[in-house]
Amino acid sequence: MGRRPVRGLLAAALVTLVGCQGPDPTIRGEIDDVEIRLEQEHAPDSVWLELSNVGTEPCEFVAMWTELPPHALPVRDGRVVMSLSGAHDVVTPLANYAEIDGKQVVSDGTLDETGPPIIVRPGETMRTQTGFKGTPDGERIFVCNGPGDYEAGRYVVLAFER
Repeated sequence: MGRRPVRGLLAAALVTLVGCQGPDPTIRGEIDDVEIRLEQEHAPDSVWLELSNVGTEPCEFVAMWTELPPHALPVRDGRVVMSLSGAHDVVTPLANYAEIDGKQVVSDGTLDETGPPIIVRPGETMRTQTGFKGTPDGERIFVCNGPGDYEAGRYVVLAFER
């Protein structure tokens, strides 16, 4: 697969998310101190994720796209290393709409190599939308990206039907 501009990837992800509260199904799951679990591993091309933090530690949640194997992402200082280069051998953070306990999470709108973390504290429920519409092949990986979280297994892969 060739290189695709990041702006196109991010724009496609945002187009997928904006105004799509309609018929997209919801997949529920839980975040605990050692993993993220989803009620199913496959999804149609656009879904809502509803994740409850049932653990004792907060989760710095980041949605990512990559063609790398999910169990072999690059790590520095205990966090997954991300890049906006758009190359096929990197992990790209994805912009995504999110709510925590029904309140929209507002970010400054920037994406950088650390990604746009959404902090999901113990007892909170996050709802976010993601999809594959208009994006390249690769995995959608959802990670708690605090120090050591990925290495401890606090991530999950969601395969999309195309």
